[in-house]
Amino acid sequence: MLELTWGCIEDAGYAPSQFAGSDTWFYIGVCNYDYKELLDKYREDIPRHFLSGTANAMIPNRVSYYYNLHGPSVSIDTACSSSLVAVHNAVKSIRLR
Repeated sequence: MLELTWGCIEDAGYAPSQFAGSDTWFYIGVCNYDYKELLDKYREDIPRHFLSGTANAMIPNRVSYYYNLHGPSVSIDTACSSSLVAVHNAVKSIRLR
C-alpha cells in the first residue's frame, strides 16, 4: 500500500514530503484476506506481529504513520463496494469540513 500511495501522490503532481505533518485524512477500501489466509495455511510458527501485520484496520494507520499525516486514517470493509464507500466517505468529509 505504501508503494501504491507513493505512486498516486506522484501521479497527482505532488511530492510525498509535501504532506508531512499535515492534517491529511486517509480513507481506504479493503476487503481481502489472501495474505493472512496463506500464512494461516502454510506457516507453522506464527510471527510476533502477525495480527497487526494482517489486520485491515492497520493499513491506513501505517500509511498515515509513514507519511506523517495527522488526520484520521480509516479503513472501510463493505465487501465489493469498499472502495466506492471509502471515496464516498472521503468526499462527504471534504464537503462537511
